[in-house]
Amino acid sequence: MINLDASDRQKLIDLLKDLPELATDYSRQQILELAGLGELVPKINLSGQTLTAVTEIVNYLSEYERTSQGEVALVLWLKTLQQVTGTQQQEFLAQLLTKMVTSSLKRFEFKVVSVDRQGREVKQETGQAQYFTEDLGNGVILEMIAIPEGKLAIETKAKEPGSDDSERPQHLVTIQPFFMGKFLVTQQQWTAIASLPKINRDLVLDPSYFKGDLLPVEKISWYDAIEFCQRLSKKTGRSYRLPSETEWE
Repeated sequence: MINLDASDRQKLIDLLKDLPELATDYSRQQILELAGLGELVPKINLSGQTLTAVTEIVNYLSEYERTSQGEVALVLWLKTLQQVTGTQQQEFLAQLLTKMVTSSLKRFEFKVVSVDRQGREVKQETGQAQYFTEDLGNGVILEMIAIPEGKLAIETKAKEPGSDDSERPQHLVTIQPFFMGKFLVTQQQWTAIASLPKINRDLVLDPSYFKGDLLPVEKISWYDAIEFCQRLSKKTGRSYRLPSETEWE
């Protein structure tokens, strides 16, 4: 079940009621089938005026549990609509999808171990983090961890190549919240996304020297990584990019 607040629900309905892709019973059925939700077609009243039908679809999918593949029905439908709508609608749907994911984040626990200079454990603490899972297809998933807002003190030494005066003296930088992959991108994840249609650049499906589905992908360039993020963004409807230097810090 998706917890859409009243305001977001109304904005979504207002946006979708004027879409030509949802103007007829047949087109509404087609979108549901493209989203992999054909099994729900007989359960939803798709007839009547667009406003009535869209309201029915949004309300039904909001209340529906996950599909047999573990996907959230409303998310699948909205991702499909993103592919056939204009830029303005795509931006709103992307924001809404991100908000929906954030509101349904799962939690996991992890341990932080502190050691002394001899490598002996001196303290152990338990922390918690939030995450969501991105389905890349064929049982391949990508776990994204929520990194909260924070401040970081940075300073670059005067002799460091490529540095400039804006990096000195030491100063605090505020980092906005963002998501980062829980692990390095694996060869399995790489292949799943590299198999998708090209956007700007060809990608080798299996570039790594050290083979293994769960081993990190290697022997790729920065440009390859950008193409990977672009294809992942198009598939999921969310914006993916490489982390900035400050976010890595």
